Amino acid sequence: MKFELIPQKLFLKYEWKISRNSSFFKENYYLKLIDQNGSFLSEIAPNIRYGETPERIEQDLDRIKNGLTPLCHSFENAYENIRLKSMLTESKKTFNQELGTDLSSKFQTSISIPIMPVEKLEEYIETVKNFNIFKIKINGTSSNKFLTKIFHLLPNKKFRIDANESFTNLEDYKQFEKLCANHDIEFIEQPFPAQNRELYLKLKPISSFILIADESVEQNLNSDICEQFHGINIKLMKAGGLQRALDLVYQAKKQNLKLMLGCMIESSLGISEALLIAHHFDFLDLDGAILLKDDPYKDLILVDNDLLQINVGVHQLHEHVHGPTLLL
Repeated sequence: MKFELIPQKLFLKYEWKISRNSSFFKENYYLKLIDQNGSFLSEIAPNIRYGETPERIEQDLDRIKNGLTPLCHSFENAYENIRLKSMLTESKKTFNQELGTDLSSKFQTSISIPIMPVEKLEEYIETVKNFNIFKIKINGTSSNKFLTKIFHLLPNKKFRIDANESFTNLEDYKQFEKLCANHDIEFIEQPFPAQNRELYLKLKPISSFILIADESVEQNLNSDICEQFHGINIKLMKAGGLQRALDLVYQAKKQNLKLMLGCMIESSLGISEALLIAHHFDFLDLDGAILLKDDPYKDLILVDNDLLQINVGVHQLHEHVHGPTLLL
């Protein structure tokens, strides 16, 4: 059994700016496993929010070579997925057999609008106008003019608003809700920092909108998550792989929580893995590869405006032109 870590710099079409940071590219990795069953690849999209630095990714490679845990979430995602691929190959099973995936299904994703100067919005929106659902990144009340402009430029569209923990008090948040009134808002994602449990307990009973947890959910659900939120955002890179993400799905369904399947900035290799479990979810936000200038695995997914589908013919090749893939 041999592991290899392959760095990949992914450049974005536009500056990716959210409430806590911004960038023009992402430093991702591909983790490759070569064993008696073949050669297998999965993606690592580190997130600094969880302390996932390049140094930590390199350390985790040494850890798996020495049989050590724990691993950071995004590394664990790739590690668990390639082990699952190898196991399925050995047992002559496919992912759709194992996970109940209908490979002919198409799934509608939202498209993100990152934080940007108001005067640049019109140009950006022109490039994504064929989408029907827009996920708007904001930075608390400082984004009020930004939001107002988007609502004006995109009449009759659906919106999801992602605050990335940028509100600090209930009063500011209530004013923000007033700004959103009379617009088609599907949900508000993570308005307060994850540690502000008491604020969420106060907000949920009076919220005008569905509240979705993102940073408040990593690999496990807190015992009172359903008292703080109406739903959760599950990402493979946070959960630690396909099987752990499904564990979260089953936990959440027991608590009658709505389910959103999200992503980091990833190539279509990572997004195609997420699509394998997309049928379990109420909302999809899988635009991570669409936002890239040059996606090294773009032929793994078929994109039709805002509809995504696994490109089965390419995945079934034992050796994809860029390396081993899902082997569906």
